[in-house]
Amino acid sequence: MRRGFTLDNPIWQAVGNVVEGVTNVPLGRMSNKMLNIDNALDESNKWWQRAALILGWNTWDLGIRDPDIEEIKQDIKKEKKQISKIKSDKKKEEQRIEKQEEQKALIQENIKKSKKDGICAAISRSGSRCRKDVEPGSSYCTIHAKVKQNETGKKSQCKKTKSNGKRCKMKTSSASGYCYYHD
Repeated sequence: MRRGFTLDNPIWQAVGNVVEGVTNVPLGRMSNKMLNIDNALDESNKWWQRAALILGWNTWDLGIRDPDIEEIKQDIKKEKKQISKIKSDKKKEEQRIEKQEEQKALIQENIKKSKKDGICAAISRSGSRCRKDVEPGSSYCTIHAKVKQNETGKKSQCKKTKSNGKRCKMKTSSASGYCYYHD
């Protein structure tokens, strides 16, 4: 119904054909003829196409495409694409939340195991358990342990001086000034 009540709306042909089939009044042919006359008066068509339309040829016989209809088709495609993207994004978000819930449950199990075996309870990006030793009094290694961040959030170079006399090159925003390896 995006076309409204214009002559090239296919609803007129459908209604005309139904009335023609029931009452034998030639409304289907009349709507087709009116559409042909409307297209024959369109200046964007070539002279021979306009003449053929008046003589009874149809637009699809001549390869004439109505720019208004093509524009509406493109708009519908864009809308469908947007709806599809929204659905896809929603599904991805649901999957992400579901994965987080699964990881939370797995981390809770790993915390119990961590107290026994002394290995970090966090889950790595690959989905497996981190294999680093835990910090004393914690269930996480230095990499996964939560540390207090500075107020500005600005990153600076780690303050740790290594055994070779050079300073650690890692950047950190922790309040202590040390990276997660040295904190």
